[in-house]
Amino acid sequence: MDRVLTGDVLRGPDVVLPKPTKRRRRWPWIIAIIATAVACCLAVPVAVIAVPLIRDTIAAGHGSNAPQEALLKFMYTMQPPADAKRGQAEPLIVRNHRTELLQQRADYLGAIDATNHAHPDLAAKLALGDDPNPQDAVTIHGDDATVTQYWRAEFDFAQPQIGGALGYTSQSLPWTATAHHDRDGWRLVTITMPPWCGTLHDDGTTTGYAKCD
Repeated sequence: MDRVLTGDVLRGPDVVLPKPTKRRRRWPWIIAIIATAVACCLAVPVAVIAVPLIRDTIAAGHGSNAPQEALLKFMYTMQPPADAKRGQAEPLIVRNHRTELLQQRADYLGAIDATNHAHPDLAAKLALGDDPNPQDAVTIHGDDATVTQYWRAEFDFAQPQIGGALGYTSQSLPWTATAHHDRDGWRLVTITMPPWCGTLHDDGTTTGYAKCD
């Protein structure tokens, strides 16, 4: 049965939800027994077989416990210093979509960096929107899900004369992701990102976070 959840989205990178329960399968144990028997027959230490598998599992990382947690963690990898967090973003993405999404992430961070470089006294970054935002939503259909979270941009303008900075917060805009649950958790498939460079309308709404003209 499909589950539709709406309302508050997880807040904070350390939230841990119970992992989805799965029916215990017998075939992993059968394979383990066969591998052990073969290793013994061939006089090959079992560690030679097991260690590479464990190492590859650790390198691949585990999926998230909930689809909204996957998007939340991805967004936190876009916080400064974002360039150093690329490795943290990679395991949050379905394998055959990693190249595409990591490039999308890099392009977005490049737009933020361009704004900061154009204004040396400015430090811009993404921040979680109003807590809670009634428009945040999660829809789960079996092993697939759609998540929407609202994020805003924060701009700090350095003010040397007062020894501090003046801050400005943009309107919160939606980030919508699709996610898929595989063997060990939820991973992101696509992310629809609001434009960084946008237009300010007469009613005060914006199509993006910054005016880049």
